[in-house]
Amino acid sequence: MEGLFIHYDSQAPYATAIVTVKKGSDGNSYLWLSEEHKLIPSELIPFTGQYRAMAGISESGIPDNDGFRRVTVDWLEPLDEGEVRTGADGCADDGLDILLDSWITGLEDAYLTIHYNTWWGEHPVHHDFYLVPGEDPYSLELRHDAHGDEKFAMGEGIICFDLNSLPDTGDETRQISLRWKDVNGNVETASFGFKTRK
Repeated sequence: MEGLFIHYDSQAPYATAIVTVKKGSDGNSYLWLSEEHKLIPSELIPFTGQYRAMAGISESGIPDNDGFRRVTVDWLEPLDEGEVRTGADGCADDGLDILLDSWITGLEDAYLTIHYNTWWGEHPVHHDFYLVPGEDPYSLELRHDAHGDEKFAMGEGIICFDLNSLPDTGDETRQISLRWKDVNGNVETASFGFKTRK
């Protein structure tokens, strides 16, 4: 299985992947890895709503008749989801560093997944993350609210955003321009290919 959001570690008996947990036509959950790879867990995963997750998966057989591949899910951890807002009112602007070279950071299935580094307190409080509009619908600014958390140590985290509320791109891929402030107060930018999820 190849894809943007999958990582193989020779020390682990499974691959680690970023997936979307979705509901199939039979009412059961499946894991969306990419357009080409849709995975059916060997054990039933209760469907409580669509969400983005990190999973440990290993192949357990040949592709099913419907083209879905059966896998064993060793573990499944939902990702924290940030909020897409219509304005920046009330959104703090604390710094964070986006790990652009990480296999986790990217945009797929209309979810922007961000692997980041920022300051955390010795007893960290909850941090909130928002996307607010920029100059046009596909220009976004990432805001981070640390809620006054102390700067005790740098640490990593993962946050995802569902961008499917943005204007429909049809069958085309549009570029998302992302702007944020790093931990030193410098403005950084990056772009990602975005296609509306059907």
